[in-house]
Amino acid sequence: MALTTDQVVERLLETVGGQIVACNVLAGVQNGLVDAAWATEVLAWMGTVGGHADYADSAGILRALEVLRTRRSTVLPHGAPDIRLRGADAPSPFQVEVSWVQPAWKLRRLVSSEDRERLAREGLVLPTSRAGVLSTATVDEWRNKPALARTVRVEPAATVGGRRHDVVWFTRRAALDEAVVGVSPSVRAQRTRDLLGLVHHQEGAMLVAMHFQPPTLSACPSARPTFADAGMHTRFKAWPDDEAARKDRSWGRTVDLHALDESAASVDGCPERVANTIDGHSLADGATFEFELLGAVQAPAAQGDAARAAFASRLLNGRTVAELETELNALASAHPDH
Repeated sequence: MALTTDQVVERLLETVGGQIVACNVLAGVQNGLVDAAWATEVLAWMGTVGGHADYADSAGILRALEVLRTRRSTVLPHGAPDIRLRGADAPSPFQVEVSWVQPAWKLRRLVSSEDRERLAREGLVLPTSRAGVLSTATVDEWRNKPALARTVRVEPAATVGGRRHDVVWFTRRAALDEAVVGVSPSVRAQRTRDLLGLVHHQEGAMLVAMHFQPPTLSACPSARPTFADAGMHTRFKAWPDDEAARKDRSWGRTVDLHALDESAASVDGCPERVANTIDGHSLADGATFEFELLGAVQAPAAQGDAARAAFASRLLNGRTVAELETELNALASAHPDH
């Protein structure tokens, strides 16, 4: 039997991760970033998934959101909504150069075989797995090469993103470049990790930025990210701290992990939008992108229960969990058809 929305809310708020999701639901609705009726519909469908024993407890209800987001489960009933790309503006193609930051081993999967061979001839053998590393000398050498030497074609059989039913997170390249001006090359990977809120990339992770020109992604719709796009990500913040960022409603803002650790007044990082996983076959023939080797992350990001609780407390902004529950239940009551 499906859980009621009240039960979903109750179980969601029993965990710190659920409190983070709940705060972002309310922030999205209260600031006009998501439709209130749609947000309530998502909570109701979490209850439908929560009717299955594996998703009924406080930990499982978060996984129920992940099931809805990725649509990778046999428990989804017919008619379950696609909850991705439902941000403030209608999905629209990218109009600026954007960057996607990932572990370096994923670059190998995206580069065409011809260009992989060309890079190897020029001394760059891309890592084949998460354990693969590149020497500091190699990173420095390729960082200093002209952009044309680092421009490669997309492998048609590859995907930009992870699994087929997922979202890809992009930032504006100009904003990212501006944010790391003057940063020492040795810590560029770590500063980028922190700026983009990539808390899951820990010490030693070898990162690369892939920069896409607007024509390459011209057929790929994108939207401002919502709590539904973020799923179980524990460093997502729907509403920025800075007034200027709040006026830019087409782009969300990442959480700067360093600013968060320092308890700064603003933890806004870089602009962010999401797109569905992009099939290489859907890109124009000869689609290219420029890659930038960032090097290895030098220090771990704050994880664990205490770090998650501190972030949840920031999003609560003085409210108690009981007050948050009252607000969420009031939202659901205002849209009983969902």
